[in-house]
Amino acid sequence: AAEWRDNFNVNFFSCVSFVKAAIPYLRETRGNVIMTSSGAASHGYQTWGAYGSSKAAMNHLAMTIAAEEPVSSITTRLP
Repeated sequence: AAEWRDNFNVNFFSCVSFVKAAIPYLRETRGNVIMTSSGAASHGYQTWGAYGSSKAAMNHLAMTIAAEEPVSSITTRLP
């Protein structure tokens, strides 16, 4: 469980914290946020469950924020 928690803390909850703090400034400036995703978010790889699912959650977060905050641009990109 610790590995999963660590992956979600780094790849998902850090984005939640960052975007939550940035939303007021993004609204003011019509700013942009780019989150770095991974192919592991949409394809299963052996032993990559924690990493891939945390990136998939991050992608969904970006899509949700983009729908809720259309004045800003929030996207994910593959490296």
